[in-house]
Amino acid sequence: MSKVEFFGTDMRYMELHNVEWYNLFERKAVFDEVLVNKRENNLLKQIIRSILNKPTGPTKEQYSRIEVLYRYLKLNYEKEGDLKQAGDFHYGEMEMHRKAKFWRRRFPLSWYNMFWALSGYGERPSWALGWLVVFLVGMAGLVFGLGLEVANPPHLADFRDSFIFLLQKVTLQRPNWAEPMGFWGSLVIGLSFLLIPSQTALFLLALRNRLGRK
Repeated sequence: MSKVEFFGTDMRYMELHNVEWYNLFERKAVFDEVLVNKRENNLLKQIIRSILNKPTGPTKEQYSRIEVLYRYLKLNYEKEGDLKQAGDFHYGEMEMHRKAKFWRRRFPLSWYNMFWALSGYGERPSWALGWLVVFLVGMAGLVFGLGLEVANPPHLADFRDSFIFLLQKVTLQRPNWAEPMGFWGSLVIGLSFLLIPSQTALFLLALRNRLGRK
């Protein structure tokens, strides 16, 4: 099945056993996605087709049909209890849904782009953990750089103290042994309340999805 094109096929009632799917960036995929990706990434062909006044890339309908393929494959594998492969097809379903609309895939801060980048649609715990570490270390570095004043004895905190202070803040421990200096330090602390717990939730979601599958 790794080189079979299913475009337009109703996958709801198919029984699949010992199927070898196309391996796309370490996940199982249908070959339809490979073909549509090649068409999307071939800039020269898009230019030529644009000159000839023909469609220059994959259409919303093509992405939507592949999304439906993935959805039915996901449901089939969930029904059979093969939840790990179901996770790969859930990733493919979300990827096609994201690409179907121009703004979803081209606007960096769209919800779909952020969900993809930060956790692989809740299917990549390593991505989510990596970003969590980046947020923790990066924001602790900002707090340290902007200045954190320790109360007793009065002195400027080092990076270690800044990291511990930030960790206590985002876990709602209300540390009173130090205070950020100035508006920007307080702003970073405020943003950390939003970013770090949210990323932790994405990591736990992805970890549950991965470890809860066979």
